Amino acid sequence: MLTHLLSFAPPTVTATPPWVTPVVGLAGVLFGALIAGGFRLRGDKVARRAEAQRTALNDLQEGVLDLRTALRNYGNDLPRPSNKLTKAVDLANGRVDLLVHRIEHPELRHSVATWRTIAQQYWLDDQSVSINAEDVAWRTVHYKAGVALSQLDRLLLE
Repeated sequence: MLTHLLSFAPPTVTATPPWVTPVVGLAGVLFGALIAGGFRLRGDKVARRAEAQRTALNDLQEGVLDLRTALRNYGNDLPRPSNKLTKAVDLANGRVDLLVHRIEHPELRHSVATWRTIAQQYWLDDQSVSINAEDVAWRTVHYKAGVALSQLDRLLLE
């Protein structure tokens, strides 16, 4: 009778169905791909942001050069500058206003504001401002832009 009871007992060890192993393996591969894709997306986002900032820095340098040229031409035409020169200064000022807002580095933004104040005073014939002060402020803008570009390069290398 004991053998009869043992023969009807359910097996204690169950075999896994044949589909479980491939499904678990596929799930692992998909999960790994999702993790790798997430890191890649983050890296792409950092690279896009750095490239946008690099473009903004280059555009800003061109913009301040255009403003400096416009101010110089305006200052050379004083006391009665032409409407064309006045418009050129206004356009260059407006462009720099727009470009500064794209810059993420507060030190560079401050340097541009300082240079603009000094440059406008100097090129509009304010005798209290020297060419040396304008030149130092100009060089500071470009130094700060170089520092910002170096920081972007380091960010991309990380």
